[in-house]
Amino acid sequence: TPVTPCRLFDSRISQGGPGPIPANGQRNLFVAGTLGFPAQGGTNGGCGIPVGATSAIINIVTVSPAGPGNIRAWAVASPQPPAPLAAIINYGSVVGLPAIANGVPVPLCNPAATSCTLGDLRLQADTSATDILGDVVGYFGPVVGLVTSVNSITGPVTIAAGSNISVTPSGGTLTIANTAPVNSGTVTSVATGAGLSGGPITGAGTVDLQLNATGGLSKVLGGGANELGLADGGVTTAKIAAGAVGAAQIDQAQVQTRLAAMCPGGQYLRGVNADGSIVCEAFFLPPVITIVDDPANFVGSYNSLAIGLDGFPVISYYDSTAQSLKVAKCVTADCTGVSIITTVDDPVNFVGQHTSIAIGLDGFPVISYYDQTLGNLKVAKCVNAACTGVSTITTADTAANNVGWYSSLAISQDGFPIIAYYDASAQSLKVAKCVNPACTGLSTVTIVDTTANVGTDPSIAIGQDGLPVISYHDFTASTLKVAKCGNTACSGVGTSTITVVDDPPVNNVGRDSSLKIGLDGFPVISYFDVTTSALKVAKCVNAACTGVSTITFVDDPPTALVGSASSLAIGLDGFPVISYYQHSAHFLRVAKCVNAACTGTSIVTVVDNDPSGVAGFTSIAIGLDGFPVISYIEDAGMLKVAKCRKASCAP
Repeated sequence: TPVTPCRLFDSRISQGGPGPIPANGQRNLFVAGTLGFPAQGGTNGGCGIPVGATSAIINIVTVSPAGPGNIRAWAVASPQPPAPLAAIINYGSVVGLPAIANGVPVPLCNPAATSCTLGDLRLQADTSATDILGDVVGYFGPVVGLVTSVNSITGPVTIAAGSNISVTPSGGTLTIANTAPVNSGTVTSVATGAGLSGGPITGAGTVDLQLNATGGLSKVLGGGANELGLADGGVTTAKIAAGAVGAAQIDQAQVQTRLAAMCPGGQYLRGVNADGSIVCEAFFLPPVITIVDDPANFVGSYNSLAIGLDGFPVISYYDSTAQSLKVAKCVTADCTGVSIITTVDDPVNFVGQHTSIAIGLDGFPVISYYDQTLGNLKVAKCVNAACTGVSTITTADTAANNVGWYSSLAISQDGFPIIAYYDASAQSLKVAKCVNPACTGLSTVTIVDTTANVGTDPSIAIGQDGLPVISYHDFTASTLKVAKCGNTACSGVGTSTITVVDDPPVNNVGRDSSLKIGLDGFPVISYFDVTTSALKVAKCVNAACTGVSTITFVDDPPTALVGSASSLAIGLDGFPVISYYQHSAHFLRVAKCVNAACTGTSIVTVVDNDPSGVAGFTSIAIGLDGFPVISYIEDAGMLKVAKCRKASCAP
């Protein structure tokens, strides 16, 4: 039985809930009835699910998990059985995806067999704590009004489907009285396949086997004909047994056969053929493109995008005219409407280049960026989800060297930011691990790789083992390299595992790298092949990216120069999706991989071909609806966002 979507529970304290389910902890929740819902963050008075419902269909969402884990669900009972082996949601495996949902049927407590005063549904969070919320959309209830025994029952009854009823007459005779009102003793229906056996049925009169009030099959008893006949209009479609009429009996010129299939996602039904086959056609759903910030100043370069816990994008970027750091907080999931624009840092110094943004465990953004005047790495910790107000500004690396170029920031499992960046003076890759969520105090700064000129264009992510992994460019050797840290801070000399991932004989590769962790726990990296002007992807074969990675040319058109400014995210299907720049025509392009390794022929789409041109900065993330959202800059100096309406970003 469907119901209007209704909030059953929401553990987030900000929404009135009791807080996250602790790691390996269990929580009982009410689903049916009217009591107990406000305490679990649900709708006061419940959602109309009746007591006695056997199961419910609930869209369950995990929010802000402390790390990887899964949710298991089963019915409350006394005594309580152990948790099932199968999970309904796996969470926390994809960095930058703070919430994941799954709509599933779940069993409920059976009040006829046990006490349900402690709740209807029990959830268990394995491995890591997580907030959880659930909206019910329907339920399954017990079949009522059916019986399997007629002993001691008076009045009309309905026999349960599939049940066998034995009637033992008194004295060997079964009598159906025919007293007032008229026909009160008539047998009015016999279940399909049951029939009447035994007998004979004796007495004068007629026993009508009627399927409606106007006609049916009849046997005339005593003093008359002794045959079965069809009354006029007595057979209707409701009286035809399932399977009794097949395709061979259908005149396709008059009757449409059953549809043989359904259209896949993203397509609509255009027509039906006489044989039941269908004709589908894809929806034309081009991305929604919005100008987010277009002041008199030149803005939008070095942009970086993340999805807030509310599902709305938040973007850090550089104001080249004012030489300051800005943030745009979208007010919708597709970034339409008037975004909230804030200047986060605007000292006398030139600041705001090389930005990287992530969402802290508190739901507030944290941003790394470059102080060009002092040559330092800085961090801004926002004090709310929109980054308005006065952010906490900290210099994370104050070395005498010129540091902070190409910064890339991730949130460690402890909730503390960790930043990979380039030391331009020492020409080396460095990492700064903050000692608290706001990155105040003295960060742990480590030189990870100082072999020749290395460390440009780094991209950092946290592996499923909690250890950082970084892709970067070796400028001297023109190669793509990966560093797998040996501890959560990436500290210590020689503790990281350094691997050359792509080193072709001639090509200069590895620029503009972007790294994410696949659902299998292995890194996947997009990057620019400078020599061929092509987009490439490397899929690692283990968590450390050692061994021989799978290298693929994802987009290498013969007449276009593509692949710079790449940014990679992992779709809900586990397949990478990449935004990047076509610098030969100043277009924004997106490649959707068709498998987790990005081999084969990817789906390539030109997302924005505005005649004004698109400049070379892009950043991509996956919205809570599973569709990509991309920030980028137009040549005229304005910040734009493209919200895809399909997982592939194709129209």
